[in-house]
Amino acid sequence: MFALLTLNGYAAFAQAQNYHSWVSAQGNDGSPCTDTAPCASFVVAVSKTNAGGEVSCLTSGLCGGVTINKSITIDCKGVHAQVTAGPGFPGINIETNQTDTVVLRGLDIDMTPTTNGAYQGIYVESPCTLILDDVKVGHARVSSGALSGLEVVTSSGIARVVISNSLFVNNGGPSGGAGIRIAPRSSGGVGERNFHTHDA
Repeated sequence: MFALLTLNGYAAFAQAQNYHSWVSAQGNDGSPCTDTAPCASFVVAVSKTNAGGEVSCLTSGLCGGVTINKSITIDCKGVHAQVTAGPGFPGINIETNQTDTVVLRGLDIDMTPTTNGAYQGIYVESPCTLILDDVKVGHARVSSGALSGLEVVTSSGIARVVISNSLFVNNGGPSGGAGIRIAPRSSGGVGERNFHTHDA
């Protein structure tokens, strides 16, 4: 009976995860991230969303950075959803499996250096399918060294990158870097690069 109760308790916990979570500038990270009780940050919303689910924005505002470790869609088209660097992290850090798909849509990733330092807008170290649509990545820039708006540096496996209707502006550094930098390490690679971007 105890084992059954434990199993049922676990099942109830698993079902508490959302397939569609919501964030808002007026949200609270102690909320369940529903449309009527949204969270305030992508970090919490992603953690409360099942793999393969979606995070959307109810209002414009600052949503913070996030590490993504599963298939997910973040879609904030129609509002101004801003992402900035966290302490020691890129704006969006992707650590997934090769079978995962990450879709980022309608985001303004502003990497203007702060006291936290200067970091990439989107950093991909693990293989996955990454789809960027209507995304702006700007100001991932340093006065010495190199930095990129989007950096794909897979060490194993094959990544697939598809970018459409997106803008990369004021990224890089005197020693290299770019709006988009594809530089696989070791046995890593990028199997498809399909870009429709504006880089300034």
